Amino acid sequence: MLTRRDFGLGLGALGMAGGLPALAQSVRVMKVANTAAVNDPQQCFVTAGQHPRLDFYKPNGVDVEYVNMSSMTQALQSLRAGHVDFGPAVPGILLPAMAKDPSLDLVSVYKWLPRNANVIVVKPDSPIRSAADLAGKRIGVRSQGDTGIVITRAMLAELGLKDDKCEYIAIGDGAPAGAAIDNDRVDAMVAFDTAAARIELVGTRLRYVPLTPKFAQVGSGWLCVPRKLLKEQRKALVALFQGVAKSTVFSHANIDAAIDLNWA
Repeated sequence: MLTRRDFGLGLGALGMAGGLPALAQSVRVMKVANTAAVNDPQQCFVTAGQHPRLDFYKPNGVDVEYVNMSSMTQALQSLRAGHVDFGPAVPGILLPAMAKDPSLDLVSVYKWLPRNANVIVVKPDSPIRSAADLAGKRIGVRSQGDTGIVITRAMLAELGLKDDKCEYIAIGDGAPAGAAIDNDRVDAMVAFDTAAARIELVGTRLRYVPLTPKFAQVGSGWLCVPRKLLKEQRKALVALFQGVAKSTVFSHANIDAAIDLNWA
């Protein structure tokens, strides 16, 4: 079975072409907060269905437009402000945010990544062998708003440890992140599996450290919408996520074709 990591290793070097074609006025364009890099092939589970050969969205009056974001935190802020219609969220960020601020009225309507897709990666000769060894270490994350910080804290908390002595260092993605690991600027990196795959793609050798047992059982990806939008445009959202589901099934069964359609 081809994994998300295999996806990233095989195609991380590709780039996404131009913008979307002009859409008819009758089509409701749903803006999605995109927190993944444009060269992340996981996006084909949404974009494949936009291609005219499949056309899973427009016949039902909707289409998708990507709006690039720097982090999950920015995506939540954009959802709240109404700048986008839907966007990704991870439980470790969304749930604490909603508990702290009940006015963050978002609804998780689609679980696009049921399994845990986070990873801890280190150099092959690193002394770090378990998540417990992350305490007090320099942890590489893609950005200061990335999920790696929350994930590290959650795993250490599960083990009864604190992260008060951890240093979180933004090392970016791909080659810059690989250089930071190779040159010992960080002791480990915590990120999505596709980000680790792009680091391996540029030649950095990595060793994967197991996640903590309870955290490993937590899913990684929800798609959220504002509750107000769900009430006012439920029909459009149903059509949108039906298109996403069809794209996902197609991509799972026709991986090469789905990626080609994504780039197109």
